[in-house]
Amino acid sequence: MSINSHYVKTRQLLMHKNIFFEPCFQFLATPYDGVLGLGRVGLSANGITPVFERLLSSAAVSEPLIGISFDRNPLLVSSSGELTWGGINSDKFVGKFPEDFQNFQSTSDDFWTLNLSKISSSDSAFEISCPESGCLGRVSTGSAFITGPREQVRQINEHFGAVESIDGYWFLFCDLVDQLPSIKIFIDNLPFTLDHQDFVINAKYDNRDYCVSAFREERNTNPKIDRPLHEANQWNLGTSFLAKYYTVLDYETNSVFFGQKNK
Repeated sequence: MSINSHYVKTRQLLMHKNIFFEPCFQFLATPYDGVLGLGRVGLSANGITPVFERLLSSAAVSEPLIGISFDRNPLLVSSSGELTWGGINSDKFVGKFPEDFQNFQSTSDDFWTLNLSKISSSDSAFEISCPESGCLGRVSTGSAFITGPREQVRQINEHFGAVESIDGYWFLFCDLVDQLPSIKIFIDNLPFTLDHQDFVINAKYDNRDYCVSAFREERNTNPKIDRPLHEANQWNLGTSFLAKYYTVLDYETNSVFFGQKNK
């Protein structure tokens, strides 16, 4: 990898000479040129100031907030996802911010890390309990999946009747997904319910439809950055979870807010 500086422009915002790591080959086969992360400076390689924190320090944005709304059908432009730098979009959620949002303090200065209490199914078939100190639950805007320890992920997917592929994806029978139970993820003992529409990822390949479970084992490909991922109590809450809610990241208080999305 090499280090270089680039202009960053997002609609009205223009930032000069932000420092980035430039990978050599990793993105050659992808439809995008790179990844702009939303993690804190504690996660940044070589202590490079992340883009949003530079925007804050230069007073380019008025509030230390990022508002995030993911959409499950990106082909519908009228209801596309959105990221708001330095504020929120009140058209995207129900009620008022912050009064009508659930607020959680991040326990880390790198990842947006929450305390998970347990994960259970609506049919009471299983309950994955966390230690008294809680499980680590990272807000992961860069992944579609809800990833966790292998044995717990296997327990969930086998209850769904899913079949694991050699590369770690769990495939469901599409004609049976309507019968799947809901899953409750408890954050600081507050339940967040995911229905099958939330945790089943629909895909098409070679003119065939596939249904993939969003629950997947976390596979650590970069031990230097993803240091605690092999711990038994580590989960990542990807966009399959986040798409159900309007998410606000507060850089001043190091807090995460979840609110009810507008339909």
